[in-house]
Amino acid sequence: MSSHENPSQIAILYVESDTDLLRPVASRLRSLFSRLYIAENGTEALEIFKKYRPQIIVTDLQLPLLSGLELIRQIRAQEGSQPAIIVTTSNSESEVLIDCIELRVDSYILKPFRLIHFVSVLQKISQGLLLEEKIYQNHQYLLALYDNIPFFRMNTSFSILSLNPRLIQLFEQGDEERFIGEEAERLFAPSSFGAFNAAKTQLLSQKEPYWQGTLTLNTTESTVCYASIFPIRRSHGEVYEFICIMRDITLSHKLQKLKETLISQEREREMLSKLNQTKDDFLAMFSHELKTPLNAIINFAPYVHSKISEVEIPEKEKLSKLLLSIERNGRLMLEMVSGMLDAARLRAGKMEFRPALFDLSALIEQITQDKTLGIPESLQIHGNPKTLIYSDELRMRQILTNLYHNALKYGGGTIHIDYNVKDKENFCIIIEDNGKGIEDKEGVFELYTQEGELLRRRLSGSGIGLYLVRLLCDALKLYIFLDDSPKLGGARFTLCKGDEYAKEYPSGG
Repeated sequence: MSSHENPSQIAILYVESDTDLLRPVASRLRSLFSRLYIAENGTEALEIFKKYRPQIIVTDLQLPLLSGLELIRQIRAQEGSQPAIIVTTSNSESEVLIDCIELRVDSYILKPFRLIHFVSVLQKISQGLLLEEKIYQNHQYLLALYDNIPFFRMNTSFSILSLNPRLIQLFEQGDEERFIGEEAERLFAPSSFGAFNAAKTQLLSQKEPYWQGTLTLNTTESTVCYASIFPIRRSHGEVYEFICIMRDITLSHKLQKLKETLISQEREREMLSKLNQTKDDFLAMFSHELKTPLNAIINFAPYVHSKISEVEIPEKEKLSKLLLSIERNGRLMLEMVSGMLDAARLRAGKMEFRPALFDLSALIEQITQDKTLGIPESLQIHGNPKTLIYSDELRMRQILTNLYHNALKYGGGTIHIDYNVKDKENFCIIIEDNGKGIEDKEGVFELYTQEGELLRRRLSGSGIGLYLVRLLCDALKLYIFLDDSPKLGGARFTLCKGDEYAKEYPSGG
C-alpha cells in the first residue's frame, strides 16, 4: 500500500494572492492535510513545486509576478509525475476555460465559492489520487510476480493453458507453445506424480479452498518448489480454471537434506563413539585381569624349569623344551595384553607421559642387545655415540622395540639402524630390513591388520604393535613414515621429531 493511503498524507500547494481569502482557506486545509504549502505569487509557487512536488495544486489565475496560467504551463512542462490542478478564479470567460482544458486542469472553481464545496472537490481529487496510486502499485506488484515467480494456468481437466516466462526459463529450452494443451503432470518429476494427483482429487472434491505442497519440476536441476494451486471462479461460483503459483525452494531443500544427513552422521558418530568406549573399557578390564595369571605363568615356568634341571626324571629334555615354550608364549601374550591396555589408555587420553632428557644411543643399544627379542643375522647401527633427546623414554622404548621386533620378525635377517640428532627437539631414526616389504603402507598401522591378507610378509601378527606405535607417535607429536628400503629392499620405518625432518618425507604414512 502507498504511504498516501491516508488522504492527510497528500501534499497540497495552495496559491492565493488575496490574503483575506488565504487565511480561512489555509486554516481549513491544515485541519485536513498535514503537508500544506502556501504561496502568494506565481514565482514562489513554482519554486515550491520544484522542491517538494506536491500531488495537488490549488491556484488562482490572477497572481503577481507569474500568472496562474503561466504557472500551470511551466508545471506541465516539468518532467516526472504530474500533479492534479484545481483553478480558483472569478473569471468565467470561455477563452480562460479553454486554456484550462488545454493545460489539463482537473477542476475549475468560480469565486466566490463555498468552503464546504471547495473541500468536497479536494477530497474527491485526493481519493482519486490514492486510488490511482493503489492501482499503480498493484500493477507493479503483479508485474514483479509475473517476472519472478513461476506459475501456470490449467483448465478443469488439468491441461496447461499458459505459463509465465520465469517458469519456462527453469526448463531451459522451448517456449510456451511447447507446453500448451499438455497435461500439467508433464511439468513434474515422477516422484511428484502422487502429490500432484492428490492435489487434483482435493481440488475437484472442493473439500479445501486450495492445495499447497512440495512438487519437484521435471527440469535438469530437479527444481524443488513449494506450490499453491487455487481455483478461479466465475461470478456465480463455478470453477473454470486453476492457477498454480510456485516458490523455488531447491536451495533450502538441499540444505535441509544436508542438515538431516549431518544429524544422522552425528548420531552414528555418537553411537560409534559409545561402542568404541565400551570396547575400550572392556579391553582395558580384560587386559588388566589377564596380566595377573600371565605373570604367574611366566614366573612359574622358569622356576619349574630350574627345579627339573636339578633332578633326574623321564623325558627331562622334552619337559624343559615345553616349559621354555610356555614361558616364551606367556611373555608374548603378556606383551599383547600390555599393548591392548596401553592402546585403550591412549584412546581414552588416560596415559601419563613423563618427558625428560635421555641418551638415544644408549636406548637403541639396550633394545638391540635384548636377546629375548631375537638376534638378527646382521645388524648395523650408525649414529652419534652419545646423543641426548627430550621425550618420554619409556614410550620411546615401546615404539623402538616394536619397530625393531617387527624388523626381526618379518625381515630377512639383516637390519640397519641409522639415527641423526640435530638437537634435543629435532631427531630422526630409520630402521630398515631386507624382507619382502609391505604393500599396504597405511593399513599396517590399523588395529588387527594381519600380514597374510594385506602385506607381502611371511608370517602373521597380532596387529597391535604397529597400531600402538601410531598412537604413541601421535601422542608424542612424532612423525612415523613407512616406505620401501632402497638399500635392503624390505621395509623402512622412519621416526622423526621436528618439522624440518618431516618435510624430507612428504610421501610417508
